[in-house]
Amino acid sequence: MEVTSVMQIASSNALTLAQPFSQILSSLHCSPLFGWIVSGILSAICGVAALGILVIVVKKIPRKHTNQTSAHTVLTDASRIDWMRRALIVLCMGIIFLGPSITRPSTTQAVKNTDILIAVDTTGSMAVHDAQCGSDQQLTRLQVAQQVVKDSVSQFPNASYAAIRVGTSGSVALPLTPDALAIANWSSTLRPEPTTASHGSNLDKALDALIPLARDTRKAHPQDTIIVLYITDGEQTGTTTRRSFASLRQSVDHALVIGVGSAEGGTVPTVDTDGVIDDQHPVLDPSTGQPGISARNEKNLSDIADEMSGSMCLTDSTHTCMSAQDTSLQHTFTSWRIEHSNKPVEQEELLIWPFVMIMLLLLIWEAGVWTYRSRRAL
Repeated sequence: MEVTSVMQIASSNALTLAQPFSQILSSLHCSPLFGWIVSGILSAICGVAALGILVIVVKKIPRKHTNQTSAHTVLTDASRIDWMRRALIVLCMGIIFLGPSITRPSTTQAVKNTDILIAVDTTGSMAVHDAQCGSDQQLTRLQVAQQVVKDSVSQFPNASYAAIRVGTSGSVALPLTPDALAIANWSSTLRPEPTTASHGSNLDKALDALIPLARDTRKAHPQDTIIVLYITDGEQTGTTTRRSFASLRQSVDHALVIGVGSAEGGTVPTVDTDGVIDDQHPVLDPSTGQPGISARNEKNLSDIADEMSGSMCLTDSTHTCMSAQDTSLQHTFTSWRIEHSNKPVEQEELLIWPFVMIMLLLLIWEAGVWTYRSRRAL
């Protein structure tokens, strides 16, 4: 799920005014505009200035200011009202610096996207012609894998995909992308590994690319649903012990292992360096000198699915696993799609606009008085 995430929070001053006054007072607090130190100093200066103005009003300005007032007792020609207005302007400025705020309940809507990491086995055994995918037509295992990839794109058109090719080594062929067409096109270019480059099948080679890819995807999209789709015949012919896929559990939410081929198996053909399959020249089993036979290993497929806490699906003449026509996994697919969830949160909202409006009105009043007196003095 860079699941693809979207925040939708409604906010308006009208809703703030509609709240009960007691509720506003109980949630009132300060969020200084420039931090506590700077805003505190500025607010203190404004407070001292306002207090100084009030002292001038009380001690220096008579209640009734006239032209006969002594110049020694009156600092300017301003009246008490003028000084009180200026004190209010400075006081409003000090309050604004402190950033009065309220917290109010709101709702966060989170969108959980789906990220599908597709790993496809391309070892030599995937060239065997013993696979079926929803029909009686005999296909190579890799052709069925290609069809499964295209079906998954149709099943989840809004998901993001990453592609991994598994052969002698596992490597990321396509990083995570929302471009479903790119994944479909990539699957069409898949070719079985050349016989001369093959060193046996090691199912855990997929982990070399899956583990870092799943970890990075989880870090970049922590809210997304991450799914591993591993398409293979389950054959393990390498001499080393297979590593467990359980290490993927901490990064992925679901996993589906899709087995291609048949239990009866088929002859392994040779594959040239261009990926062309030659059924007339099978690969020979070094222990017998006879054409090598490869069969789908359902136990390995089941074990890998269990290690990832996932599911296993086998393609055959009636099951395609990923197409819309195959309903065997539709219930599982429902939990993989984009999900929406609402979560209650508390939103902080600055409440400086009333003081800004008061200060603006006082400034307009001050400008009007100054203009009027200036014209009278002319």
